[in-house]
Amino acid sequence: MKQPPPAEKRRQPLPQHRPKPGSDDPEAPAKTRAVITSPSYRRADRDLDFLQRGDMRGLRLMLDYLKPQTLLNEHDVAHTIVVFGSTRIPEPAAAQHATATLTDALAANPNDAELRQRLDIARRIEAKSRYYDVAPVRRSRRTLR
Repeated sequence: MKQPPPAEKRRQPLPQHRPKPGSDDPEAPAKTRAVITSPSYRRADRDLDFLQRGDMRGLRLMLDYLKPQTLLNEHDVAHTIVVFGSTRIPEPAAAQHATATLTDALAANPNDAELRQRLDIARRIEAKSRYYDVAPVRRSRRTLR
């Protein structure tokens, strides 16, 4: 494709350098607005519909790793400690209390299916509450420098 001559050698300016008057195309502003507001016109990094697509999962995963690493680097954080835990497991005393309360409530209403289900859940949580006491043993009380 032939390139246009440089600006200083042209006899007439290129069309984009001399816009048409609005009277030539009265629908132009509405058409331009339609293009600019179209989802396909959005920048990819600002198009949430695009980023949520299944084939963008790898990119989202990469960003999930890159963001915290970048922030840690910006704040000169060289070492971190990762703590895995759950707010769903209460301390053993609280779990035992919940189980006892539900046991008493079910004794008063033995045909209540919802209470029976809640008691079953409370018993499972109580069984897991031993991890509440196990976790602090592995925790260090030293301050990091």
